[in-house]
Amino acid sequence: MVPISFDYRVSNLCNFKCRTCGEPLSSSWESEKKKHGLWSPENQPFMVPENKKIIEKFQKEVVEEEFWAAICRGVVEEIYWVGGEPLMYEQHWEYMNRIVDMGYGDRVYARYNTNLSRVEYKGMNLWKILENFRDWQICASLDGTGEIGEYIRTGLDYKQWLTNFEQGVAV
Repeated sequence: MVPISFDYRVSNLCNFKCRTCGEPLSSSWESEKKKHGLWSPENQPFMVPENKKIIEKFQKEVVEEEFWAAICRGVVEEIYWVGGEPLMYEQHWEYMNRIVDMGYGDRVYARYNTNLSRVEYKGMNLWKILENFRDWQICASLDGTGEIGEYIRTGLDYKQWLTNFEQGVAV
C-alpha cells in the first residue's frame, strides 16, 4: 500500500521556550540545556552530536525524500504538521506550495499543531495557501492569554497570536 497520510515532524525547531515543554519539542530548550550543561547522553541521546547528525541525515535523505516523492506523485491526501514549530520549517512552505502548484490541494486535508506565532514566511501566507486545500484544521497551542501566556511561553507576543488566530477564524 502507498502511504497517503503523513504525520510530519521535521525537527524540534521552535521559536519559543515554554515552561510546559522540553528539549524534544523545542530547539530553544535544547540550546538552553546545552548552554548550562543540564543534559546527559543517557537521558537525551538525540542531543549527542553524533546521534543528531545521524537523525538529520535520515530526515533529509529518507523522510524528506519519501514525502517529496509522494507529493510529486499526487498521492498525499492528509498531512499533519507538528513540531517544534512547523510554520518555521522551510519544508512546510515548499511542500504545501508544491501541492497547490500541482493543482491537487482540493483533495488534501491539512492539520497543524502550531504555536501560531507566525502565519507568513518569505512573502507566503498560510491562510492564502490553505484556501487551496480541501479542508484544514489548526490546533493553536496556548497555555494562557495576555501577560500570563507570555510568561509561560517565552517568545510569545499574545497580541500577534490573537491577530493570527482571528485571521484564521475569518478564512
